[in-house]
Amino acid sequence: MEAIARGSVRPQRLILWLADAEVVAHPPAPLARLVERGLEIRHAADWGPHKKYYPYACSQADHELPLVTAETMCSTARPGWRNYWPFTRPILMR
Repeated sequence: MEAIARGSVRPQRLILWLADAEVVAHPPAPLARLVERGLEIRHAADWGPHKKYYPYACSQADHELPLVTAETMCSTARPGWRNYWPFTRPILMR
């Protein structure tokens, strides 16, 4: 999300859907900082692989703009996994 926020082309809205209502209500400092920069944190059920788009798709009857999803990747995988999968998904996206 930091990379998206630093980009030269920014979305009109940046929404993070989380199943943990407590984190939504009281985001940790790194997320709170992103909220101050415009990130929206919303609560939604854990829809598994559909959790990035399904809550938004159901949030209103009509959408005027296209929906774009992003996968945050980092290169801090366990050393033993580097040959098989060089990136891990951060816990933030759960």
